[in-house]
Amino acid sequence: MQTRDCPSRGNDRTALAGFRHTEERIIQTTIANLGTIVNKARSNGSRVILTTIFGLGLNACERLDPATVQIQAAIERVNRTIRHIAAPNVVIFDSVAILADESGFVAEQYRDDLLHINAAGYRVLNEALGNLLAAQLQH
Repeated sequence: MQTRDCPSRGNDRTALAGFRHTEERIIQTTIANLGTIVNKARSNGSRVILTTIFGLGLNACERLDPATVQIQAAIERVNRTIRHIAAPNVVIFDSVAILADESGFVAEQYRDDLLHINAAGYRVLNEALGNLLAAQLQH
């Protein structure tokens, strides 16, 4: 879609369109890999801190693109699995809860663009992670 307010982004659009054909494989591989990593760490007696994948930082134009909405839905599917991995010695650091607005996308004050958070986003993530690590060290 190209309007005066929403310019075409040829390269991004091409890349996102290719995602649709491999979406399920990517999701399942990501979930399997996370499970393998967590199980291996736990079997070695390690305490695991696993973070959710923060969503996209969509502007009004990008929210209209079906490909970006599809990617956000895939991120949410993986995050549901991550949240269910919580177990003894597995702590979930929910970056989505820290960065997202009410729509589930990265809030405007924390994003630079579609994929990148800004300094304020890193600041709130680092503060929350520091608090989580400090609490874990108490155990």
